[in-house]
Amino acid sequence: MQKNKVLLIFLILVINFTVVFGKTISSEELKSNLDKYTVIDARGEKSYLQGHIPGSTFTSWTALSNMVGKNGDKGWGVVNLDAHSLTEKLQNLGIMKDKPVVVYGDAKGWGEDTRIWWTLKLAKVPEVYVLSGGINQWKEKNLPLTREKMKVKRGDFTVESINRDIVIDTDNLVENLKSYKVIDTRSSKEYSKKSIYGEVRDGHVPGSINIDYLKFRDEDGIFLSPEETKKLLSENGITKNDTVVTYCTAGVRAAMAAYVIGNAGYKVMNYDAGFAEWAGREELSVEK
Repeated sequence: MQKNKVLLIFLILVINFTVVFGKTISSEELKSNLDKYTVIDARGEKSYLQGHIPGSTFTSWTALSNMVGKNGDKGWGVVNLDAHSLTEKLQNLGIMKDKPVVVYGDAKGWGEDTRIWWTLKLAKVPEVYVLSGGINQWKEKNLPLTREKMKVKRGDFTVESINRDIVIDTDNLVENLKSYKVIDTRSSKEYSKKSIYGEVRDGHVPGSINIDYLKFRDEDGIFLSPEETKKLLSENGITKNDTVVTYCTAGVRAAMAAYVIGNAGYKVMNYDAGFAEWAGREELSVEK
């Protein structure tokens, strides 16, 4: 009886964690069901106005993050986890409590779509998808585009609490650094030589493993399958028993890696403060 109880608890935990991570949706499926989704263009206003999926609205990862201060300041670039503030931003985007969301971006970008997906999952929006292949594949299939700016109807979704299972801050990372498998998703140059996006020090988080975020998708911007992801992580000494933390400069590239890793069934957290904050805290050591 006790053994069965333990197994049941384990299965509940696995199921709950799996629900956190969304699925991709194909261009064809989205096209056939556009009215059923709230669709968000993650590329920002300029790209949106040059042509976007009909019915979609736009935002950027920075619009949903704290950009007060500068690279290296505590909290710069992270999602503001205040429930009231986040509710206001999501309602302004038209997020509804009973309508699934699709986020799309440039499949060959930094992962702005998955960063926004991750932000919505922090807020516990129940059903969020990422468009497979992004707007790139939508265009390749000659599906309709428009330049008409959509008037957003205010949403009714309310952030009741934050899903802290998929995010980690600097203090918690420092405290548990030796317990986690930490992946630096920046380029090998950034990892071992020179920071190129404004971090105040060069190097990387001590003990972190360098897996460039580009390795989590193919040349067309299609995410790795769970089997491909497992192989990639195994080659880098990471197993399903590990808790994984991803980071980059400010949690955008890292969000894409976290999305792929989570969909492969691993427990993963995005360190959205990233190396920007780590390097900015002089008391923390870095490796080169």
